Amino acid sequence: MKIIAQAIRVIDYEKNIISKRKIMTNFQEYVEQLIDYIGGNNLVRKYKTQSLSTEVITEILQITRHQDENDLITQSVDIIANRLLRKEKEANE
Repeated sequence: MKIIAQAIRVIDYEKNIISKRKIMTNFQEYVEQLIDYIGGNNLVRKYKTQSLSTEVITEILQITRHQDENDLITQSVDIIANRLLRKEKEANE
């Protein structure tokens, strides 16, 4: 597996903030283990998107199309993290 970009965002739902976290040295191994766990776990539901134009899917496709543009990837990661925060807040209201 080839990781094309690395970014970690910590979402603090109570403080309503998103912060960057430094990439750990064993990030590749961690991602591989996580994917193996999810792939082998029958209790994890598979997700199918209804549309390729949702905000998150659009940003993921943007990342895959522009793998060498670090600023664009960072922007897409931040958009996805902000959406997660926004939707979680909406769900709690």
